[in-house]
Amino acid sequence: MGTLIAEARGYKFSMSQIYKEILGLIGLAYLAQQTAIGLYKTVLPFLGAITTIPLVFVLTYAIGKVMNYYFVAKTEGKKITKEGLRYSYL
Repeated sequence: MGTLIAEARGYKFSMSQIYKEILGLIGLAYLAQQTAIGLYKTVLPFLGAITTIPLVFVLTYAIGKVMNYYFVAKTEGKKITKEGLRYSYL
């Protein structure tokens, strides 16, 4: 997903950057999803099995929006801010 968003936004990777950029984003996405799922199942153990799929969908969507903001900002040469990342999913 990260490479497709980067290509759509015109962000060009060099071979030295691809591991840093994409693997970092994939690792962050995986960590966020697994942490949220684990916490969600711990808090609501019986409902967690039913609502896991919608939760993963929402998290993946939000991570995609953050990646979109990130690559647009990098392509346009803008500074990536905490507020921009926080409100990028809106």
